Amino acid sequence: MRVQVLFGRVLRRLRDDYGMSQAMVAKRGEFDRSYIANLEAGKAHPSLGTFMRLAAALGLDPVVLMEELFKEIAADPDYEREHRRVLRGRREPQGDTPDDTQ
Repeated sequence: MRVQVLFGRVLRRLRDDYGMSQAMVAKRGEFDRSYIANLEAGKAHPSLGTFMRLAAALGLDPVVLMEELFKEIAADPDYEREHRRVLRGRREPQGDTPDDTQ
């Protein structure tokens, strides 16, 4: 499963755990409520700055939010297979080895 979907699950679970509505998180983080809905649905992925603002809106240290995401990733049975597929599709860098500097 894609990381943005897993992040959406984490965001919704934490928001629910803290008894917050999407509107409350949006207001505290200065987001549009529809953006929070898109994040939770896995239709959007946050930038690092947005991630930090989301953590603050939830009243969390960003490290805690990241730890929760890592737990969700580790629990996902499809993630390792998807990660390996992505890595296999990556091409080796060209011209970055010492032998290519001549």
